[in-house]
Amino acid sequence: MYECMENNEVESERVRGQERDANGRETIGQAMDESVPVTRQAKEAFEKEEYQTSYLLYSEQADACPQDLVVRRNRCVVLLKLKRYEEAKQEIENVLTNLRQNGEKTSRESAAKTYVLNAACLLAMGQVLDAIKVLRSSLRETVQSPGEDVHQMHFPALCCAVGKLGRDWMGAYYADRITEAEKPATHSSRDGRALKMVPSSMRIQKDQLRRLVSMTLKGRLAEGRSFLLQSWGLQRRLGRHVLAMFRAYAYLQAGLHDQALKDANMALAYSPGDGHWARGHAVLGAALAANLEWQRSALHYRHAMELEPGFEEFESCAQESAEKLSMEEQRVLRTGGTKSYSKWLEEEKERNLPEFLKKRPKYYYYYEWMKKRIAEFYPVLPDPVLDKLLDLDADELDMLLQYPEAIQGQVTEFLDVYETKGAEFLATYRTPQLSWDEVKALQNKAALGIEGEEQLDVSLLEHLPEDTNHALLGAGGRGELTEAERSGLPVRPQLPPDAARDRMALEGSLQDRLKLLEHRAFDSSSTPPSSGADMDAMD
Repeated sequence: MYECMENNEVESERVRGQERDANGRETIGQAMDESVPVTRQAKEAFEKEEYQTSYLLYSEQADACPQDLVVRRNRCVVLLKLKRYEEAKQEIENVLTNLRQNGEKTSRESAAKTYVLNAACLLAMGQVLDAIKVLRSSLRETVQSPGEDVHQMHFPALCCAVGKLGRDWMGAYYADRITEAEKPATHSSRDGRALKMVPSSMRIQKDQLRRLVSMTLKGRLAEGRSFLLQSWGLQRRLGRHVLAMFRAYAYLQAGLHDQALKDANMALAYSPGDGHWARGHAVLGAALAANLEWQRSALHYRHAMELEPGFEEFESCAQESAEKLSMEEQRVLRTGGTKSYSKWLEEEKERNLPEFLKKRPKYYYYYEWMKKRIAEFYPVLPDPVLDKLLDLDADELDMLLQYPEAIQGQVTEFLDVYETKGAEFLATYRTPQLSWDEVKALQNKAALGIEGEEQLDVSLLEHLPEDTNHALLGAGGRGELTEAERSGLPVRPQLPPDAARDRMALEGSLQDRLKLLEHRAFDSSSTPPSSGADMDAMD
């Protein structure tokens, strides 16, 4: 029992100058260095495991100088080796009495060594909880900052003491800490101090919780002891992630899978290391498996296995969850690990979403619709030319696609620019606007007709009766029909006067644009394409 504490050796005389008597004077131990025959002989006998001889020599030295605390601590160590635990306990209590009398004059290192020896005596006598209490008290009194020498000398004794704790005691301890964390917080009675309160209809009673946590520790005692060692050694409360983890396992065993899943998510969310806690992923994997979410369960078990490779529990659970997946998923998880499988799950989720929920770029559906309409005329176009068409104004592109000659002229123009100037120039290219002469020429050509086409007799239009405006009829309350309606012909609904004027203005500009494109398409079909010099002149 005592041998597990690495600092259980007789102290060297070179540090004894730190001890002081009740009057503040340095004890006789200062003058006792390695040259003192009795002290040197006692230590040599201890190293040769001649403990009885060492004890007699240290006793002789202690009787000569009762205030020498180093000699008396060394004699306590020898008594422990001789398994005379009661005498060792009495010896260390006398040393503690002298330390309390010295008060602030006692060094922290000397006090820590004495407390550790006291805990060692209690451990030797089987009083594990008392030993832990002494060590925790010593940590509070003697340690100023973690990592210093005084702090480190407690850990061998604390490890030895924690290693003696049983599973039932630890289960009760963790269950009590969970119960305390569930108590209403001071700022809100609806929230717990460290854990969210479980609904009363689902809450497990304290005795049952102790039993379930004890069952959780079966096969996980070393891990459970490590949490206690970190908490007590660093003088901190048990982490919220640890309590949530134990409560998740307890509710899993109780069959309350929904609550277990909430606690498992909480354990991983509050875990140290930005979620890189293997046990947190393992408990979440177990909760997800209980809720039949095999994909996420396999993912988290695999993550736990990657964080702690070779851990049998994680490997077996990961294999069990992976067997529930499809062959493709197993292949992705086996070859690519958690990163590849996470990406695969995201892509699969995106594929299975309804179309209106899928993430699409801005104007995605407009571009897809226009691509289909353009493909009816030009199934294959260079990407820069297609992008340039889609970059046109929506109304203008829609109007072009309604007239084959117009879209032909526009595509021909863009292809000429692309072939002569390249894709970069086409991206910034702007179609030349109609000049006044071109507009007049188009108007004249439309009025007179193209060669070979039948001309329209304008005089016939003068004898047609003027159609009736429904807006005026509605305002007058006459309810009359137009000539077209009386004859049963299909009638295009008329807009109000203001909207009709705006529509006519828009259609006029678009019609002029279409006429120009038709004219250019006609010219391009009869003459060879313009040269690069002509394009430069046009620009």
